[in-house]
Amino acid sequence: MAEAVLASIDGAIGPAEGAMVHATDDGLLRGDGAFEVLRLYEGRPYALGDHLDRLERSAGAIELGFDREALEHDIVDLLGEYGARDGALRIVITRGGRRLLLCETLPEWDETIAVATVTYAPSVILTGVKSISYAANMQATRIAASQGASEAILVRPDGVVLE
Repeated sequence: MAEAVLASIDGAIGPAEGAMVHATDDGLLRGDGAFEVLRLYEGRPYALGDHLDRLERSAGAIELGFDREALEHDIVDLLGEYGARDGALRIVITRGGRRLLLCETLPEWDETIAVATVTYAPSVILTGVKSISYAANMQATRIAASQGASEAILVRPDGVVLE
């Protein structure tokens, strides 16, 4: 994962290492929330509207409301602080009502990497949802690593590639 350097929690901007979410937030306790990650080119977000539309769809699918206008304002303010740098913007909406934004540095990748396929049967109830419940994805990455790979390609039991 990339290093987060700057964060905004409900519009309060500061260093990522000092950003805090309440311990009782169901986003933390139960992985209940939605997210998006998008590329920043010299501080400009790529396809922001499309990503926010998909975030709204994901949130709607799990009955998670959020204030898009407030989120858009938070994004403008955070990117103003981040400046004209390449990176990534991670947007997280939690069940506890938090709007969490992170500006991250881009990871360094070798020219080639080894990948492993991992069979994954996701729950139909979350089809199409970019949920912050990522325990299965993280376990797939660990399984791939145990096979000498850097990344996992998730494949349904019927052979369809998921991600």
